[in-house]
Amino acid sequence: MPDAFDIESQPDSKKKAYFDDLYPRITEEGRDSFESDQVFEQAVYQCVRLCLSVNDYIHANNLLQCYKEEVRRNRPPWYHYYSMLVYGKRLLEYFLRKPGRLRKKIARYQKIGSTSTLQTALVNLLLFYARLHEHYPGRFTDAIRNFCTYFTEHPFETLPGFKKGIEELEALIDGAIDFEDVTFDVVRGPETLKVEEKKAFEAPSRPEDSDVVYAEDAKVIILGDMQISKHEAQKLAKVHGFDKDRVEIVDYDDVQNFNIHKLRHNENYCGIIFGPIPHSATGAEGDSSLISHVENTDGDPHHVRATARQSQHDLKITKKSLKQALAEIKNHYETMMA
Repeated sequence: MPDAFDIESQPDSKKKAYFDDLYPRITEEGRDSFESDQVFEQAVYQCVRLCLSVNDYIHANNLLQCYKEEVRRNRPPWYHYYSMLVYGKRLLEYFLRKPGRLRKKIARYQKIGSTSTLQTALVNLLLFYARLHEHYPGRFTDAIRNFCTYFTEHPFETLPGFKKGIEELEALIDGAIDFEDVTFDVVRGPETLKVEEKKAFEAPSRPEDSDVVYAEDAKVIILGDMQISKHEAQKLAKVHGFDKDRVEIVDYDDVQNFNIHKLRHNENYCGIIFGPIPHSATGAEGDSSLISHVENTDGDPHHVRATARQSQHDLKITKKSLKQALAEIKNHYETMMA
């Protein structure tokens, strides 16, 4: 495959055949299935672009994580560029709740990439957040405000387009301006933004059977001690659209030997609900707990702590807390599948 190969210029049938051939080679066999590092990199790059062209952030993330495992150092600018977009759009609150994560990625990219390209990625992400606010009024307001406040207090003076975008996004969620007044026009003109906005938020046109982000029957897994019966938990899950065969329950004692890593980059799982679990559960890999490990690691399904009070540390799976956790996972699932 020559360097000049451009997947976007190929007919749909060629795109699908290309992806179906390369995706399993990249994710299952890795670098060893390609004749050189350059060919491997080009394959990952083109497959990620193909995923993003149809808003498939799950498979794009899987590809980036595989590349990350194979290439430990000196990753190219495109990797960091796409990771900002994929992480931000796959897990809707990944950067919103913890904007320091994005700050680290920005600082890393500034050392190796161009400022204009970086601002293009950041403006794209801000447009995504603006549309989230427009489509789901109130649902992400607090998280977006947290994000804006952080970058107002920790601005990147060398990125004027991003700085102005933060100001406009904050004005939007505060009601000072309407969505139609948002321009984010420092980096690119309105017509370019309109094209990207349409591409990012319209229901995607995907090749044949690749029309989902998660599997249509993706499961929810409940980990830990419950103060309600399994039957009650399954009834609550069904109310939120998850039939009995789409709910896995792992009891407190069984969490000890549960392989949490089977959920990572697995489109068959769309949510994890954490209740009280043993502190000695395996799989934490150096983190203080299994929950902390999942929260600090990329690639796991959307995860929620079931809590009976406001404190995120008071884990308790009751009827009320399970309802709230299931509702959050359902909202996230439907947003990603929209």
